[in-house]
Amino acid sequence: MDLLMESIYTFDIGGSSVKHSLIVFESFNKYHINEYPIISIENSNFKNLERIIIETIKNFLEINNVITTIGISTAGSVDENGIVLNSGYISNYTNIDWSSTIKSLFPRIRNVLVMNDGRASAWAEYSGRKLDLKSLVHFVIGTGIGGATIINGQFLNGEDGFAGCFGHIKTGENYNIKCSCGKFGCLETTSSSKSMVERFNNINNTNFTLSEIIYKAQKSDIRATQIFEEGGKNLGIIIGSILNVINPKIVTIGGGLIEAFIDFNFDVFFKIALQKALENGHHRVTSKVIIKYAQYGNKGGMLGVALKCLESFHSK
Repeated sequence: MDLLMESIYTFDIGGSSVKHSLIVFESFNKYHINEYPIISIENSNFKNLERIIIETIKNFLEINNVITTIGISTAGSVDENGIVLNSGYISNYTNIDWSSTIKSLFPRIRNVLVMNDGRASAWAEYSGRKLDLKSLVHFVIGTGIGGATIINGQFLNGEDGFAGCFGHIKTGENYNIKCSCGKFGCLETTSSSKSMVERFNNINNTNFTLSEIIYKAQKSDIRATQIFEEGGKNLGIIIGSILNVINPKIVTIGGGLIEAFIDFNFDVFFKIALQKALENGHHRVTSKVIIKYAQYGNKGGMLGVALKCLESFHSK
């Protein structure tokens, strides 16, 4: 791909915050990610989110007036046309056409691409290894749980394009926590950061944050450790089942929860997940699979959607 300093402005919309960055490409494989301060979503409704995105773009374009392409990685279901159909954590985030909205408000923006965040971060992980990789399964563990599967350079889409709803696979556990999909017993209710914080605080009648609970577990607090071990166990069981169905070469695990554990240099959650995945997968698939942390961390969604923008809007 013959590119020279192609710049793409990107967003990663999560359940509780918005990340944004300018990614400058010298070539497809050589780039620099300029990250900006994370923006908290104080009121989880679409009008507030829309205001945040529009104001942020406006402020950005005032000092970067040569940008013509924006990529958006977002939580929620996104169809093949880039329409956000719904998102469980942001109310009224339904049937949203970011491309039309942004282009109408900012005529200099010619290209807008919108992807589900699990798919975007999976594409970043795959693109960094695709020269020698046939298959990859990627998990995003944060406020919710998402992910994607890539086989021979293509997403495993399913009939309607929504394959990869890993967070809504049933675990057999029911902690009486309602999932963003409206049901109970989903992986998202046992192993996401939101669910584990909620469960710990409900059991102990406390109001601790995720970081505070990780710190307690690191200091050998039994109750905090047990919460993360249970969450890791349920994640590992689901990964083991996916190994049996997909037989991927690599499974990568990223997202805000994983980054929080990495910040503390503490891996009880991942360690248990890895153990249970290998125990529950058939030995024919577990003997060769690689299960590891995502290499791009919280930048994955932004990088993945930027790479897709290059493929979609710029000549190879």
